[in-house]
Amino acid sequence: MFDRGLNWERRADGTILYRRTPSEPPFIIDERALGQILRFKFMIPLMSFLTLLPAVSLGPVARHGHVSFAVPVGAFLLGAAFFYAYFRSVERRIKRILAEARPSVQAPEPYKTPRDARGWKTLDDGSVQYWSRTMPRPVVMTPQQFAAIGNENSKVLACALLSAIILVLTDGYRWVGDINNGTAIAILMAVLLFNALYIARFRERRHATLKALPPAPSNAKVQPPLAVMQALLVAASVLREKVAGASVLMLLILGFASLFGMFSTGSTLIQLNEGVAFYFGKRNSFPMGPALPVGAFLVSVLLAKWTASALVARVGRKRD
Repeated sequence: MFDRGLNWERRADGTILYRRTPSEPPFIIDERALGQILRFKFMIPLMSFLTLLPAVSLGPVARHGHVSFAVPVGAFLLGAAFFYAYFRSVERRIKRILAEARPSVQAPEPYKTPRDARGWKTLDDGSVQYWSRTMPRPVVMTPQQFAAIGNENSKVLACALLSAIILVLTDGYRWVGDINNGTAIAILMAVLLFNALYIARFRERRHATLKALPPAPSNAKVQPPLAVMQALLVAASVLREKVAGASVLMLLILGFASLFGMFSTGSTLIQLNEGVAFYFGKRNSFPMGPALPVGAFLVSVLLAKWTASALVARVGRKRD
């Protein structure tokens, strides 16, 4: 765990300095209080998404005349009101936690990007020890070279996002009949081939650059990077732990959101199967196929499974 965050800092004696805003005084809190505050803060952006999900899901249905436009507008207003109430409740909970904490005359230092992470470590002289998945050992590079690697990674992620958008639109145009299956398969193969060649060129150039750099000393403390599948499993485990650590009210909200997501995406898939066309944007600009609702349905099922497991575990602990 990092020793510094956006508005908190762990001191040498193990205590933690925390303040809500730069204009408010700092407080000394313990690890448990920090975990509660960070969990509350983590749920705010998630709640903002979940409260807007019903309105976004009902928008295409209202556009095709199946329900009145007042339904998604009402869902948006109710979601905004619910999110505001949740945000205020989070602020009150944090204030109650800080009311039991001791004030501090020392304020946490301004937040800076962490110097260490899995796979790289910044030294005091500014150099970086970096361990790539393509290398058997870590190397030493300058901050400029490390920044260049970050820019290349951003380009790869942008390429993957653009490819995903192209494939989603291709699925939509294939579903409404604007393109045939052969054209859709050709676009799919072209996108996959482009990404494969781009990633292969990227990996070859990265490997050649890292191979020319000096190796890190044998006593380097940088950890080897995780494999792609291991990183995905770790991310899923972290999300599962976040859901399991939420309050009962939050678990009920997540359960309702997952059930609503399953219902809305399932309804969309049924209507798509019956020939109803859904579009993104205005003027029927971009049609939607079944690929995106299927993905959203699987995510909703996974969220429902995690939420149900957390609720069952919470009820079991209370009985014990």
